[in-house]
Amino acid sequence: MSGTAPWIALALCALVIDLAARRRGGSRAGLGSVVALLASRLPGRVALAALWVFAGIHLFARYTIPGR
Repeated sequence: MSGTAPWIALALCALVIDLAARRRGGSRAGLGSVVALLASRLPGRVALAALWVFAGIHLFARYTIPGR
């Protein structure tokens, strides 16, 4: 569980930030807007892909390899 707690905390922080951005009526960008902005250019797409691979490898390594 100790390895799972940071991932849960990260997801909860992202959710809280997104909900706060939506509630304030456009004063801050929501998570979807930030991802769309990053995905609009090549370096942003590379960064998003690297983040996706990083998270996937760590989650797969933790939850799919027997004995870990």
